[in-house]
Amino acid sequence: MDAFSFQTTSVWPYLVFQLGDKHYGLKAEVVRQIVRLPEIAPLEELPHHVAGLVNVRGRLVPVVDLDARTGAAERSWSVSDFLIIIILHDEVDVAVMANHIVGILDLQPRQSKELRLLLGDEEGNGMRHGFLSGVASMDNQVVALLDHHTLLSPLDRQTMTAIGGMDELELRTRGQAAHPRRFSPGSSEREHSVFRERARRLTHPLRATDTTLVQAFAIVQLHETRLALAMETVRGFVTTTQMTPIPCCPGHIAGIMSRRGEMVTLLDVSRLLAIPISATPMGKAVLVEVHEDEILGFLVHQVVEVVYQDAETRFLPGVQDGGPDHWLGSLRWQGDVLSVIHPARLLSSPELVVDQTP
Repeated sequence: MDAFSFQTTSVWPYLVFQLGDKHYGLKAEVVRQIVRLPEIAPLEELPHHVAGLVNVRGRLVPVVDLDARTGAAERSWSVSDFLIIIILHDEVDVAVMANHIVGILDLQPRQSKELRLLLGDEEGNGMRHGFLSGVASMDNQVVALLDHHTLLSPLDRQTMTAIGGMDELELRTRGQAAHPRRFSPGSSEREHSVFRERARRLTHPLRATDTTLVQAFAIVQLHETRLALAMETVRGFVTTTQMTPIPCCPGHIAGIMSRRGEMVTLLDVSRLLAIPISATPMGKAVLVEVHEDEILGFLVHQVVEVVYQDAETRFLPGVQDGGPDHWLGSLRWQGDVLSVIHPARLLSSPELVVDQTP
């Protein structure tokens, strides 16, 4: 699947995460998935800044170590850490590790400074970190903006192509021979057990009825109502400044936007969810993979933040007893109880079926 690239927009949503004492930002549209950190398999053939590989449902994904890229000391990892999986333009996935997901930052061009003007001259000479594109500020913290295209160099991609021809047994054997130490050697035995179980789960496709793996949620506001969206099929967040309304269409079809020359339909799900409607315009859209390589979007007023299950945020699976298929249960979040929605099922509802065939 391609990364999402829309025509010009005045605001870019960024996913901000923390690694040690540093804050990084990634364009939200290129984030495929965020999961709790699994075990990562080191391999001798990989460059020093790639910590290893993780098998994500049959795809070998290289994990870039941002500490190694910046020359920071090696760290031990915790079961509370995260893996952010990113889609690149040529259908290659790459991942980075994070200690904490901070939230979504809506960034206008004038709010960021080009990194070449900070770390080098006007031609970019003297820049130390080629994988950074700029800097911004969030809550008085400096956020280094990652250029996702350069996280892997052309040579790194050639290496990944060669590795892609090996079977899993060969990869495991070569990794163990070259790296007798385990991933994150400073972690406890209990943490290693958790890492291994997470890695095992990631190798299997997620069943449509499996709610045990639902860990990441996007909190969005639709009119005056807040909802939690299971992130498994969410493929990005965009602004709707370039949306074009379509005349003579059903009321739930809000308009269309361009994605790499292809048109994506944006829907209004307010009435389907029986949410009281306000007069405030909806300026954001959630992009959802409804079927393989088929993207639809629906409008919201605000993307509040991305959250994960922990002691304070608990997902309570619901019982499907004739209720709507898109309702998964409830999420306890900041003292509220939010309905959890499965976005792909929601947009597959018969009331919203859209034929995008020209």
